Amino acid sequence: HRGMDYEVASGTVVQAPAGALVVMAAGLPLTGQTLVLHHGQGVVSVFFHLGRIDVRPGQVVESRWPMAVSGDTGIASEPHVHWAVYVHGVAVDPRVMERLLD
Repeated sequence: HRGMDYEVASGTVVQAPAGALVVMAAGLPLTGQTLVLHHGQGVVSVFFHLGRIDVRPGQVVESRWPMAVSGDTGIASEPHVHWAVYVHGVAVDPRVMERLLD
C-alpha cells in the first residue's frame, strides 16, 4: 500500500496539491475513480476511490484547484481519499509534498 489514506466524508472536495497536468481521469476496477497528475520533473500524484472527477486529461490545474470529490469507488470499504506521490517512479511519502506546499 503506497501513499496515504485520508478519512473524509463522501463528497469532500479534493484539491490539487500543486500545479500539474492531468494525465488520466478514469474509472478503474480496483482503484475506482482514479486521477493522475504530472507536476513536472518526474513528480506524479495519484488519487484513488474518488466519488467524482471534475477535470479532464490534458487540463492544467493550479495549486488548490478543486478537481474531484471523495468517495468509495473501486475496492474501498469506506469513503476516503488515497493519495500517493511518485518521483521518477519511486513512491515517496506524500506528507513531504504537503510540507513543501505549506
